[in-house]
Amino acid sequence: MFEGQQENDMLGLLEDRIEQSINLVHRLRQDKSVLEEEVGRLQDEIRQRDLRVQEVEAQNESLKNTEAELYQLRIKQTEEQEETEREKKELRSRLKGIMELLDEVNSEDTPPDQQSEDTPPDQQSEDTPPDQQSEDTSPDQQSFLKLQEEDES
Repeated sequence: MFEGQQENDMLGLLEDRIEQSINLVHRLRQDKSVLEEEVGRLQDEIRQRDLRVQEVEAQNESLKNTEAELYQLRIKQTEEQEETEREKKELRSRLKGIMELLDEVNSEDTPPDQQSEDTPPDQQSEDTPPDQQSEDTSPDQQSFLKLQEEDES
């Protein structure tokens, strides 16, 4: 009898252990499902962040290209402004030379008694009114003077 009782107790303990093992396996499977869902959610977040990072990097690259283009345009604009200034100076110089040449030709063609009437505006007396000065000034000189006034302003 004692042996039968012992066998029953051992079988009961074995059944309890098997039931506990089954419950443990069931709980572990549930935990595994929850963890797999969490892993999937986290992987989706990572993919979304990777896409966002790629978008931001593309925007950054685009901005860098735009910045480089803007810098090149500024350099080009500065160079063009400098070239324009050089051309203006060259034109002023050439006009001044032409004006001096015309003045020389004018003074050679004008008899000595008329030269005092045709003196350039910068050589006229301060008593001569500006409107009379412009009448005595050749059209070329007037153009040159206008160019000078525009450049000074």
